[in-house]
Amino acid sequence: MHQLPTGTVIYVDLGLPPSTKGHEQQKRRRCMVVVHWPALKLLMIVPISGSKPPVELYTTVELKANGNGLTKDSFALCHQMRSVSDKRLGPTIGRLHALDVEKIKAVVKGMLGL
Repeated sequence: MHQLPTGTVIYVDLGLPPSTKGHEQQKRRRCMVVVHWPALKLLMIVPISGSKPPVELYTTVELKANGNGLTKDSFALCHQMRSVSDKRLGPTIGRLHALDVEKIKAVVKGMLGL
């Protein structure tokens, strides 16, 4: 598999119970690639939801559908960031604009205390 750049929006199979628990994102979802390690066959991703979160925290980033592959305004759920196998990947649907990527990176750094 070729290297997927940061900001790529791709469908990812996040699994169903019992492989997911509690409030973890499930099913096939749009996700933003944070980093891709082809040699490890792993990616770090942030799920994207088309629904407004019931509780808005600093851990969500609003994304406008404006030529980035999103079909409607959405939210990056940075608190749901996780590592996934490249075997979970579906089709690539677009790429977020640089400003949106920078917002997500800033939120992730803040969440992790970096």
